[in-house]
Parts: sequence; C-alpha cells; structure tokens
Amino acid sequence: MDNIILERLRGEKRCGISGGLYEYTKVWLTYTSNTIEGSTISLEDTHAILTTGRLNGKDYPKLNDAIQTRNHGIAFDYMLNIAEQTLTEEQIKYFHYLLFWGTEEAMKTWFAVGEYKKEANRIGLLTETSSPEETSEHMKTWLHDCQGEKNPQLKEVALAHYGFEKIHPFQDGNGRVGRLLMFKECLHHNIPPLIITPEIKPWYMTALNECRQGLPNRLFETCGKAQDDYQFICAKFIKEYPLPKELQSYLSESMEMVITKSGHQRS
Repeated sequence: MDNIILERLRGEKRCGISGGLYEYTKVWLTYTSNTIEGSTISLEDTHAILTTGRLNGKDYPKLNDAIQTRNHGIAFDYMLNIAEQTLTEEQIKYFHYLLFWGTEEAMKTWFAVGEYKKEANRIGLLTETSSPEETSEHMKTWLHDCQGEKNPQLKEVALAHYGFEKIHPFQDGNGRVGRLLMFKECLHHNIPPLIITPEIKPWYMTALNECRQGLPNRLFETCGKAQDDYQFICAKFIKEYPLPKELQSYLSESMEMVITKSGHQRS
C-alpha cells in the first residue's frame, strides 16, 4: 500500500509548497506539542516563525519559547527524512539535541542536551521514572521491544509511547520527543498519524496515568480520536485520501477552525 501521507508531506516539503498538508502539519504539531508543555507562543506566531522566521504578534513571547518553536520545526523535518528508517538510540538522542540546541537549557551542564538524563526526574510530583543509572538499559530494552513488533497498529504505537514516557529518558522535553517519535513510527508503519492537541491534553495525561495502573483503554481512545482528527485533515488536503466511511461525515471543530484561520486550501 502506498504511504500516501508520507509521500505528500515529503513532496510538498521538497517543492516548497506553502498552505498545504506539510505546512499545516509542521505548524500544528509544533504548536500543540509546545503548548502542552507550557510554551507562550501563539498559533499565529508559530506559523510566522516556521514559515518566515519572524514574529508577527504585538506581544513578544519569551525568547526561549521562540527558539524552541524554531527547533521543533527543524526536528519535524528531520523526522520526515528518517520516517521509513528503523528507529535507533542515536536518532532519539538527536531529536532531543535538535529540540534544545541554542536554548537556555543547553547552557546548563547538568541538562545534557542530546544525551540521557544525569539527574533523577519525575512526572509531576509523585510519579517516579527510570533512574539515570537505569535509563540506558531501559531504553535499549524499550527499543528492542519496539523493533520486535512486525506489523504494529495504533494500539502498539500508543503503548510504545507510554513506555517511552514511563522511562522519561531525558532531563526534560520527553513529551515533545515522544510525540515526534509516535508520529514518525506511524509514518514508518504506514499508520495514519496523530497530533495530541491542548484540547485533549487532560484525557491524554489521564490516559498515561491509567496506563501505569494497567488500564490502557483510555490511551487507545484518546489516540484514536486524535488519529481521526488528522485523517479528516488529510482528506481536506488530499482529494484521493481514502477516508474511512465512518469518518466521512465527521468534522472536528478545532481542526476546521485551524484550517479556516490559516487559510489553507484543499488541493
């Protein structure tokens, strides 16, 4: 089966097409993933930074947030370049490097940009993660398990995402790296990818917490909803996209708002 989404994203990137699926996906994934982590950059300024290198807003955001926005766009392009490759530890670390080079965090020796964490970290106040001493071994096991899946579907990709977040291998930025990896692995296995938006962040965070209790169904449902949203977007931009019948009359208001606001057109 043709990997129609990956082919379209790469084709538009190669030809420098603006206002299409590539630009939409790059901007929307960057904005949503950074916003979930507390970025102050608006959707409009995210679009401006990634398409013109300039800020359009009257209220200037934190410089570090702007740098991280630029960096996420670079990491997105790298993800497209390696989408069909089998994931490696070097690639995972390079994602982290791309996201944080030139930032305030990069100036802190203990932060270890592009390397696994040197200090213990937690998810929130209570949830423990792999210790710095355990992280390398846990990541090798996680990667081996991921590579062992011969024909993964969305559920397997979602569980792998949870496994990555449970380890929390980097000092910070694990959510952004993890969501890029999830998008990449969907493209690699020709699975419609997904974007976790701020609107579904509460369900997403609750789902990850429930996975720790051995209850993955909410994560499957949340990722499935996000996948439906992105498939609908693909159908908006790609006339020949084979949208599942159950989604043909479906429209996510938040997705439609972004398309209308950005002025993107189906081609």
